[in-house]
Amino acid sequence: MNNAHCNASPSKEELNTLLGVAHMSICMWDVDDGATIPTTDEPLMEGDAEDYFTGKLAGTVGPFTELNPPVNPFTITPAPTTDPAAGASAAASGDQSQRG
Repeated sequence: MNNAHCNASPSKEELNTLLGVAHMSICMWDVDDGATIPTTDEPLMEGDAEDYFTGKLAGTVGPFTELNPPVNPFTITPAPTTDPAAGASAAASGDQSQRG
């Protein structure tokens, strides 16, 4: 990525470093260095796609779509409203009464 810039105040950034035929850009958010992890829908890095990436490597550019949000392991999952075991036993006892 050329002419890159990081959004959301990263703790470390290395932008537009030339590596042979293309540029390298890095944005890092390290909480140990006091950075806050970005939580908005704003892109983390923006810039221009390299001709080498889109031409020679046949890469594509554009926003990612339909990404699943990260799961918070500390969120309590609500209990089901019906007991699955009771539903299965009720169905089984109903089947037996129809046979008799």
